[in-house]
Amino acid sequence: MRGTLRITAQTFLKLQPKQSSELDKRDLIILKQGTQMRVELCPEINGHTAFLWDDKQWFVSKFHCDFVADDALPEPGVELIKKFEGCFLNAYPDPHSGKEPITIGWGCTCKEDGSRWQLGESITQNRADNLLIEQLTNHYHAKLSATIPYWEEMDDNQKGALLSFGYNLGANFFGSRSFNTISNVLKSKQWDLVLRSLLLYRNPGSSVELGLKRRRFAEGLVWQGASVQEAYDRALFTVTL
Repeated sequence: MRGTLRITAQTFLKLQPKQSSELDKRDLIILKQGTQMRVELCPEINGHTAFLWDDKQWFVSKFHCDFVADDALPEPGVELIKKFEGCFLNAYPDPHSGKEPITIGWGCTCKEDGSRWQLGESITQNRADNLLIEQLTNHYHAKLSATIPYWEEMDDNQKGALLSFGYNLGANFFGSRSFNTISNVLKSKQWDLVLRSLLLYRNPGSSVELGLKRRRFAEGLVWQGASVQEAYDRALFTVTL
């Protein structure tokens, strides 16, 4: 099971499930409280949380960490984001501003520790994939599920459409002044108006309008139940300015 391991108190990352005093210092890495790691969870051993990370099996005291599984993320949203963001392993300027925020991977603007990317930096494909899931889980899905009304009544397509929208325009969109229309539609549960409302948010007159209009249309179709591939194809071949 893949997910995010969160370190809740300073501890040691170990190559063996033993007390730190029993291990060579070369087999220990200090992990600070608040550290987050993208891992593949393994069965617990000797009171240690076991997991695969960086192609090795590691161990952390189960009392010093917790684990959040990826299955909380709506898969249609992840797929939709990947379709429209694309993956770039070298940092690049924001397409709209031509400068900040500097972006990398699947549209990520921050590193794991919250610091910003700089032009000239690069990452591996594995890190790009992990970074997307980590940021979606901790910074977008968590916020959207806590603020948008009737979230628990939505299916994965509906949640996924809003996850893609929030990832593109900000996790705090609901209730903010610039997003009155979509906020009111969601608040009043007028779900039949979601597609029409999404289409309003496309930066009219800008160089990125067509791309955003296609993305909003695809998000609306996914909201209505279409598959991600169908929505993407229809948006790409039928939406024009």
